[in-house]
Amino acid sequence: MSGTVIRFLWAARLNPTAAGMLPRPSSEAEAAYRRGELPDYFLFPAGRLRAGVAPVERAAVQPLGPTAIRKMFVAVEEAAGVEHLDGRAFYGLRRQAADLGPEFSTDSRVLNRLTGHADSATRERVYQDSENLRVAASAAKARQRMRSFLREGRPGGLAVAA
Repeated sequence: MSGTVIRFLWAARLNPTAAGMLPRPSSEAEAAYRRGELPDYFLFPAGRLRAGVAPVERAAVQPLGPTAIRKMFVAVEEAAGVEHLDGRAFYGLRRQAADLGPEFSTDSRVLNRLTGHADSATRERVYQDSENLRVAASAAKARQRMRSFLREGRPGGLAVAA
């Protein structure tokens, strides 16, 4: 099994797993994995829970599906007191990954993997925020370095990092 890891950042007062909104694999699944009995297991397995935990025999079968995850987004919004907006769930995560990814990697393959895109053009044209303040600040710093390079003719001016 392979997949892309998405780290969810929640408000400090909200813990969806503890609140029973997200299923969690059993500690038995982790123990079986460590013993080599399970090659891998899903962090959020699909199916009915027993006492809020996915049974070990099902932890490696199938992950939560898109419909279940969308329903959980609505439950998380309600718990956080946030108004629901259509399209925020997956689309919002993808936009967030498109905007934040370049802060952590410049490799287009990595960035495309984070957002699930086959090519960079769609990620850059559609998903990245054209008004991103971090990008604007970096561009201002780059312009400042360029002007300094042109004024002073510093040979190392082009290599100065942001």
